Amino acid sequence: MSLLPAVANIWVLPAAVPYLAIAGYDFWLHETDRQVPRSESIFHVTIAVSVAAFLALAALGLNGAAAVALTVLLVAALIDELRFHGSLPAREKRLHYLGGGGLAFCVSVWLWTI
Repeated sequence: MSLLPAVANIWVLPAAVPYLAIAGYDFWLHETDRQVPRSESIFHVTIAVSVAAFLALAALGLNGAAAVALTVLLVAALIDELRFHGSLPAREKRLHYLGGGGLAFCVSVWLWTI
C-alpha cells in the first residue's frame, strides 16, 4: 500500500523505464540482427500494444483493465518465448531474462500502489 494513494500510480511509468529500454534494444536487434517470421511479429505487436495499454491504464488507476492488459501481455510473451525463442543465441536469451526482470519490477511497483 502506498503512503500517497492519490499519486501512487505515477510511479508505474518511471518503474517501466528499465523494461522499456531493454525491450527497445531487443526490438532494434530484431530490425538489425535477425529477421523475425510474420507469425512472430504478430506476437510482438500484441505484446507492444498490451504494454502500452497496461502502462496507460495502470498510470490512470484503472487497475481492473490494467490487469486484463497485463494478462494478455503475459500470455502473448509466454507463447512468443516458448514458440520462437528456444534456439536464440545466449546473449539474446539473457536480454529476454533482463527484460522479464524489468517487467517484473514494473508490475511489482504497480501492485504496491494498488
